[in-house]
Amino acid sequence: DLILFNLKATAMTLVARRLNVPALPTALQPVTARTRAFPVPLFGLPNLGPGLNAMSYGFFRRLMSAGIAPVLKSLKHDAQAELAQSGSLMDGHLPPGGRPLNLQAFSKALVPNPGDWSAEVWQSGYWFTEPDPSYRPPPDLAAFLEGGPPPVYLGFGSMPSRDPDGLTGTILSALRTTGQRAILATGWGGLTAAALDESMAKQIHLLDKAPHSWLFPRCSGVVHHGGAGTTHEALRWGKPSLVCPVFADQPFWGARVHRIGAGPAPIRQKKLTTENLARALKDLEMPTFRDGAERAARLMASEPGAKGTADQLARYQMRYPASFPRQAG
Repeated sequence: DLILFNLKATAMTLVARRLNVPALPTALQPVTARTRAFPVPLFGLPNLGPGLNAMSYGFFRRLMSAGIAPVLKSLKHDAQAELAQSGSLMDGHLPPGGRPLNLQAFSKALVPNPGDWSAEVWQSGYWFTEPDPSYRPPPDLAAFLEGGPPPVYLGFGSMPSRDPDGLTGTILSALRTTGQRAILATGWGGLTAAALDESMAKQIHLLDKAPHSWLFPRCSGVVHHGGAGTTHEALRWGKPSLVCPVFADQPFWGARVHRIGAGPAPIRQKKLTTENLARALKDLEMPTFRDGAERAARLMASEPGAKGTADQLARYQMRYPASFPRQAG
């Protein structure tokens, strides 16, 4: 009855044309809707000025078209009618014609509506999952959290480091300098489970994994790579963040966190040193950054989110009932 797709699946527009159902683009980063306010946030570009900012989105669309061209070539014979229809695959499909709803699943706390988005662009806030009430932490994690003041969390998720041992050593050295309690998440290759000497055993807890929605409320601050999900999750709980980006949209989110006063200026992961990380870790304790993060949390709590998006789609169904031919009730 309805297809929601992201930028890695724009061929779903062809499926929607074949089935004659709506296909709505969804984005966790502001990349599908052109604006003059900032350039497409996937290449670490600075503000290019209104004209060039807007042009960067056209360049990005051409890159996307080139990327999907091999797929479309293989479909050329079987999907002639769908390929012949006008309109960009990135914009989806609406059976009555016109441009379908364009879902922007990120918070206005980080990206205020720029004012020049077209009418079909709808910003819902991030699609958070709710904390699992049945989750129970491993005993060693629970004991560490209960054994002192809230720690700072450091983890880079799925972002691999060129030198995991060196990165881990830099973090441990910075924590020796600051004396802060910390949870060090080893992730999928960003950090190593380095052996800690006895002097740091009570200061640092090595963690394989734990739900962010459970752990972040129990931390004092969050150091992370700047993925859209981790960035929003940290601010959701009012936690100041230090973003250490690697590529893609991560520098954009790091700059946004700093811009709204919810954390220090980002430091690219490859430029981390004992000195600049120790300084940033101490800066995370500044009340101004905590205040900025808490302001963001209050705004996020008021946004539609996942449930509000479901309600919006129900209203959309009422507006275009012919677009949902098999929907019952």
